[in-house]
Amino acid sequence: LAPSTAKNVLAVGCTQNALQSWDEIGQGDFTMKFAGLELFVVRGHFSPTADLIETGLVNAQPEDGCSDFTNTAQIKERIVLIERGTCFFTIKTSRAQAAGALAVIIVNNVEGDAIVMGAEDDIKIAIPAYMVSRADGASLRAKMKQSPTSVASFPHPAHDPRRHKSKDNLSDFSSRGPTQDF
Repeated sequence: LAPSTAKNVLAVGCTQNALQSWDEIGQGDFTMKFAGLELFVVRGHFSPTADLIETGLVNAQPEDGCSDFTNTAQIKERIVLIERGTCFFTIKTSRAQAAGALAVIIVNNVEGDAIVMGAEDDIKIAIPAYMVSRADGASLRAKMKQSPTSVASFPHPAHDPRRHKSKDNLSDFSSRGPTQDF
């Protein structure tokens, strides 16, 4: 029996605003365009803001970007897709930066929305780093195979409809009082 369903109880509820805080830390809503796709991207907290970048996409090798890249020739002046996991976001981004990348897109390794990437260390990052959801990362990689010479462009200002859909939803663990008999 939940506390909010007991007789004569006034309970406090908890709401969730999954994406509401992005504006507060200056992340905003942005999209990336590639081969007919338009995907939401989330700028890393450590990442500088970017003017419009238009160039090709390349997958990082190794995919997690935590050790030296084996495809540095392809990375130069491109946007690099790197898989989330194993090491810090700033390490991945600094390796791409050292290889000459113009920007980094981190592909989330769990289901759900992209997150705001934090900085876990003092590495200086000079290139933009954004994250996409796991599903959007899969879509990007599929399009890259179909259209390997297509040009990606980002960041484009956008309005993310998920922000307002998630606003003030009662959390599933929350109480729901007051009861009818209060």
